Amino acid sequence: MHDILRNEKYSGVYVFNKTASKNAFGKRNGHAIKDDEDVVRVPDGMPALISPEDYQKVFEKMKANKRSPAAYEATETYLLSGLIVCGECLEKHDH
Repeated sequence: MHDILRNEKYSGVYVFNKTASKNAFGKRNGHAIKDDEDVVRVPDGMPALISPEDYQKVFEKMKANKRSPAAYEATETYLLSGLIVCGECLEKHDH
């Protein structure tokens, strides 16, 4: 479900050249994502199922709900687990 909600095609953006090509053995690794400057995005390249604004709202909500990796390493759940943010930029950091 997470990957479906993050897929830009539902907002009408056609995306290609996102994953690495086949290796020397003819195998493709769909998890090997290319750098963002190599990815081609065509706005309105396909019919949108949701508005770009709604897609952006979902993206921001999912980003806000993302738990810090350290939250999964604690042996106990603490009152502020995954909620602490940087005092300067107000963002959660991985370090």
